[in-house]
Amino acid sequence: MSPTHRNRHPCNQLDNCNRLRKLVTAMNEDVLRQVVCAAVLEVAPEAELEKLDPAVSFHDQIDFDSVDYLNLMLRLEAALGIHIPEGAYTRLSSLEGCLAYLGPLVADQARPSDTVQPKPN
Repeated sequence: MSPTHRNRHPCNQLDNCNRLRKLVTAMNEDVLRQVVCAAVLEVAPEAELEKLDPAVSFHDQIDFDSVDYLNLMLRLEAALGIHIPEGAYTRLSSLEGCLAYLGPLVADQARPSDTVQPKPN
């Protein structure tokens, strides 16, 4: 994989990020799957997503190394507007793992906060 693919940031085009962030409010598993797959393709454009086994690690299927995983985490953070703690990276080693971990996190992010108070007049 060339260094240019690894160093490309998905938010170089601001409208791309804004479009993906708007999806967070209506996030469902299909949309989340699309976001994860788009991030995987940013890191590994040669990946054949149609052949991807959701339960098998990206490393075993696409030959991801540690730099690729870090780039994937950064792309997911940027696309979803969230922070993924470093300790959770291993839980996101497969498509199934990404969906299981990110689904509830993104759903929580999309819910309105009970602590937000309206401005007084």
